[in-house]
Amino acid sequence: MKAVLTENGFIDNATDVAKLKQDAFLDKVAQGHVNGMVKALKLEKKRNFSASGTHRIVVDGTQVGAYENDQNVMDAVERHLTSSNQILVEKL
Repeated sequence: MKAVLTENGFIDNATDVAKLKQDAFLDKVAQGHVNGMVKALKLEKKRNFSASGTHRIVVDGTQVGAYENDQNVMDAVERHLTSSNQILVEKL
């Protein structure tokens, strides 16, 4: 299994601590991780996402999937029917 460990700042450095509290800095770090993983794993960009015909499934307040295929929507709902209090199917 491949793994990655990154150092993005040090909690014993006041400057780093300040940066680690900033959303903009954390977003840049996260994007850097994404870019690195894409390059290291030689990933290709998927086709553009089209929301038309897509349904989002939210179970007890947490999104568990988004599907274009109607059968996948029904399968996701069925998987959670007996273990959830609320299932929301939302057309995007």
